[in-house]
Amino acid sequence: MVRIRLLSEIDVLLLTACYGGGHIHAARELEAAFSICYPQLRVETMDFMAQMIGPWLDKRIQRTYISLVKYAPSLYRDFYHLTDNSSISPLWQRRINRLGFTYMGRYLRSNPPQVMVSLYPVPAGVVDELKGRGLHNIPSATVITDHVAHSQWVHPHTDLYLVPSPPVKEELIKRGIAQDRIEVTGIPINPAFGQQWNKRELQRKLGLKEDLFTVLVLGGAFGNWGGMRRICSRLATFPLPIQVVIVTGKDFNMKEKLGPIASKARCPMYIQGFVDDMPAWMGVADILISKAGGITVSEAMASALPLLIYRPIPGQEEANVRYLVEKGAAIATDDVTQLISELERIIRYPAELTKMRQRAKEIAHTDSARVAAKALYERFLTCKDD
Repeated sequence: MVRIRLLSEIDVLLLTACYGGGHIHAARELEAAFSICYPQLRVETMDFMAQMIGPWLDKRIQRTYISLVKYAPSLYRDFYHLTDNSSISPLWQRRINRLGFTYMGRYLRSNPPQVMVSLYPVPAGVVDELKGRGLHNIPSATVITDHVAHSQWVHPHTDLYLVPSPPVKEELIKRGIAQDRIEVTGIPINPAFGQQWNKRELQRKLGLKEDLFTVLVLGGAFGNWGGMRRICSRLATFPLPIQVVIVTGKDFNMKEKLGPIASKARCPMYIQGFVDDMPAWMGVADILISKAGGITVSEAMASALPLLIYRPIPGQEEANVRYLVEKGAAIATDDVTQLISELERIIRYPAELTKMRQRAKEIAHTDSARVAAKALYERFLTCKDD
């Protein structure tokens, strides 16, 4: 949970949630960009779900979400598409807009910011509902954190949409959003992902073998990615010379389970838990095996790091996969054997990897956080300098 300070004057209020980790990361990077580019502004981040609906209910919803995507992905897919159905979504939206409605209204009366920025769909809907009822007239913006314009992101009183890619802009226009209310900025990420690394020096610094093809494997932020053990077992017997770095995130049980696999692996295999230097790990890698969260794929593209995507979360991550595969920066599969086969093919034919790296560079937004902060400042906050 992100703690907030109640101030008499807030310039930018960022509304986010701890679901999957990406929304919090995006808010953190946007806040950092504001602090660098516009230090005169007061920027606050609120974990909307924890603060406005309460930690108990927030934890219940989080557990339900994680259980669905991990153990019943087809059910989650049905729910995702049901809530995007044009004949059903308004009913769902009205229910969702009641989450934290009263408390958010009270908060805005006592702490009105200059602009509100939603990085999660629930607060975007609640803020819009309050505005539609005339309970506030504060400018509002939404940062869409996946390559799809699901209906829960789209609301009639949102003043500005910051989107990750041109296809999302086109989707919003088809949904009736005026073009001048949409800007393609990319999803806010740490600019360190876009820096150029000396790979050999970085290998030494991180304790890796020099000049070995490096495979980076990322698990979900909350251990909600199935298949980690199967993938690592197959990589442990991979027939070509590689080294494997496995980042299990907050799934500490998985880190322990992978230890015996790593100890018997034919190749060097390094098991990491939660890391705070992900730009370096992506910078040293030759390819990434992961699911397809919006933040992760954005960081990979900024790092010019091709992806092998395995079993993305249904719904929003499937949209991310379609975008990356269409652009030639990723390969996706639901089968471990096929994934290993694709990895072997890429290593044997390095021209394929070079092409994927180039495609990743072409669609990357390496300065996305600063660009998003600048767009918000110029649209809503220039009066602060008057």
